[in-house]
Amino acid sequence: MKPGSVWRILIIMGTLTTAVPSQGEPRTLLAIFAHADDETIIAPLLSRYAREGVRVHLAIATNGDKGVREHAEIPAGTALAQARAAELDYACQALGI
Repeated sequence: MKPGSVWRILIIMGTLTTAVPSQGEPRTLLAIFAHADDETIIAPLLSRYAREGVRVHLAIATNGDKGVREHAEIPAGTALAQARAAELDYACQALGI
């Protein structure tokens, strides 16, 4: 992710969450990223909105089956995609989203 794209995401998110919802209608935020773990850049913001009662959803465009790192010792493929999905699930639980 290019550094400038992070700011565009923050601006879009701010725009999505500043509208006043109808009476009794909860606010919803959808954060979309290319890769699992990209959400870590704005994790504090996502967590804050969740604590404030905003329904926060996270969409990841790839399954992570090709994101190999030597230190992970997981070869590319299904096992890596499953490990990344489990990590993302844990991150969402920790953030309250």
